[in-house]
Amino acid sequence: MGKMPTLDLFDLIDNKNEEMKEWIQTNWNEKNDIRLTDSEWFILNLINDKEILLADLAKNGKITRQGTHKLVKKLEEHGLVVTEKPKDNKRSKFVRLTPLGLDCYEANQALRKHLEDNVREAIGHEAFDLLKKMLAADWQTETEREFVKGER
Repeated sequence: MGKMPTLDLFDLIDNKNEEMKEWIQTNWNEKNDIRLTDSEWFILNLINDKEILLADLAKNGKITRQGTHKLVKKLEEHGLVVTEKPKDNKRSKFVRLTPLGLDCYEANQALRKHLEDNVREAIGHEAFDLLKKMLAADWQTETEREFVKGER
């Protein structure tokens, strides 16, 4: 039997991220009739408790403008968001959570907090705080930034 390949940092982070998202999704689906995709949760998390222009929502950098519009339409069909045109601008639309959408968002945030607390307990408070600090840090060097911008 062959030896399992050693995973690099990116694979380890990706695997843990997928495990955590799957745990949250499974726990959500066991308790709720509304089934949402990762992308729909992503949009709900961007909106959270504020009103946001659909155009600004579409600038999230992870989902195309067309994809964002499609997701918002699906969330509207679930009764989780509403879109409204502002009185002074007929071309724009605001998106906000409905009371049901806010309830779903808050319940999902509670699941995420519960999982975060589990991780904190599993690895210890100091290691947890250090992990968050390291993941929030800017890991790119100036050379890498230039490369990404196409300057090298």
